[in-house]
This record gives sequence, structure tokens and C-alpha cells, in this order.
Amino acid sequence: AAEKQHLETIRLLCEAARDRGDAGLRQAAQTHRARLDDDFVAYIKHSVAVEASSLRQRGVSDPSREPSEWLAVLDAVRKATIAERGKDVRADVEIVESILALNNADARKELLRLHVERLSRQPGRMRAFSSVVANICDNLLDEDAETRPPPELVEKLGDLRSGLMALAPAVADSAGGWMAEG
Repeated sequence: AAEKQHLETIRLLCEAARDRGDAGLRQAAQTHRARLDDDFVAYIKHSVAVEASSLRQRGVSDPSREPSEWLAVLDAVRKATIAERGKDVRADVEIVESILALNNADARKELLRLHVERLSRQPGRMRAFSSVVANICDNLLDEDAETRPPPELVEKLGDLRSGLMALAPAVADSAGGWMAEG
């Protein structure tokens, strides 16, 4: 059932690309954003790997330079999917920056609460936001990093981590326990 849905998503994106070119593909990716979830990304990556392997078995030394029509289609869909999903990551980073820019702890907590409330209505987005927060915290609080953030930022990151844990514990637990660390 999942493969059938993924193939249908590819078909929808390809029809838009056929009718309106690259701009149509980007527009279709935006229109069908809800279908471009982690499972779809994994399906596309797997499909690209399978097709590239098949080409190598047929004597193509570099499938990226000599792609089959299907590999070219899959690669275009992969790129459009990554570009569309990248918009969410940029938006999440901007929210985190906005939260961290606030000096008042209650204001930071309220902005986080409002964002989590909004994301809870969008399937899959809460997990993605939690992942962005995890990456930011992990990178800025890395004990092996050459530079350390100022103490006030360390405190804000700790508040962000614990606030997200309190607002979305199920997501935090399923994110590999990263939020309980530190």
C-alpha cells in the first residue's frame, strides 16, 4: 500500500514536470508537501540506489553521468523533495532563532508553546522540529567543540530542550532520548 502511494506521488510530480517543466515540479512538490514524508524520502533514496545498481550491472560505469530515463526521473523527484522539505528546516531554524533571541524565559516558553501547538496539527512536522532542535543543541553544546557558547545561550538552549520535552514528551522519547541528555 505504501509503495503504491509513493508511486502515485511520483506520478503526480512527473505529470506536473511534463506539463510545466521544473517550475511545475517545484509547484507540485509544494502542493503535495504532505506526501513528502520520511517514508517517501526513504523510498526515493532506495529506488535511486536500486536503479543505479541495475545500471552498473548492465555496464554503465557512472549512472549519474549516464542515467536511465527512470533514474533521471527519480533524481529530479528526489531533488524537488529535498528542496521542499528544506523549507521546513529553514522555518524551524528561524523559529529556534526567534525563541533564543528572547531574553525573557516566560516569553521563550510561550513562543515555544505556540509553535508546538501549531505543529501538532501538521503530521510529521513535530518530529522534524524536534530533530532540528536536537541538531542545534547537539552542535552548540558539543563538549568537544573548539568554542563554547556564552553561558546565557547555554541556559536558553537548556530551557528550549526541557520546554520541548515538557510540551511533546512522546516526540522527545521517540527522538532517541536526545532531549533527556545534557
